[in-house]
Amino acid sequence: LVHLAKDDAKDKASEVTFNWENIAKDLKVKCVLNIVAKRLQKKSARIIRLLLDKGTLEEKQIAELTMMPRTDTRKKLYELFRSGLLLWEEAPRRSDFNPAHTWQLFSCKLENIIKFYSEECCKALLNMRMRYRLVLDYNKELDRFTAYEDEVANGTLAQDEMTKVPGVDKYYKYRLALDKLDSSILKLDQTCLLLTHF
Repeated sequence: LVHLAKDDAKDKASEVTFNWENIAKDLKVKCVLNIVAKRLQKKSARIIRLLLDKGTLEEKQIAELTMMPRTDTRKKLYELFRSGLLLWEEAPRRSDFNPAHTWQLFSCKLENIIKFYSEECCKALLNMRMRYRLVLDYNKELDRFTAYEDEVANGTLAQDEMTKVPGVDKYYKYRLALDKLDSSILKLDQTCLLLTHF
C-alpha cells in the first residue's frame, strides 16, 4: 500500500508513494466482509476471505483452513452459494461422472460480490429515502414547532417554556425518527460510494 524510497546519502526516506488502487481494493474487501459478517455471521466472512486470498478450493480444504467442522462448512458454503456470493463447479475425477468421485469446487469473485451488495445498498437507500419522505408528509402539522426551535435558538423562548407547548412530545419523537433515518441514509450513501465509485 505504501512505498518508501530511501535517500542513501542521508539514510532517510525521501519519498512516500501511496498505491491508491490497492488501498481502495482493501477498503472494499473490508466493507464486503463486514456486510457478510453482519448478515450471514463471521464464519461466512471467514470463508469469503479465504476464497478471495486462495482462489478455488474444495470443501475439505476450506474446512481445514478455516478450522471449522465439515458439517458447518458445508452448510455455510451452500448458504453463500444460494445468496449468490459463491461460484460452485463440479470437476469429475473419472470419466463415468460418478458423484462419489467428483470434486466440489468453490470460488468467489470480488467484482461479483461488490456488484451484488452495491445493488442491495442502492435498493435499501431508495427504501430509506421513501420512508423519510413518508415521515415528512405524514407529520406536516408538526412543522410549526420549527418556529419554536428558532425562538429557543435565538434566546427569545426558554427551553422550559417549549416543553410546555401542547404536542411537543410528538414533535420530539418525530425529530428523533428523522435523525435516525438521516444517520442510516448517510451510512448507506458512504457504503454505496465506496463500492461503486472507487
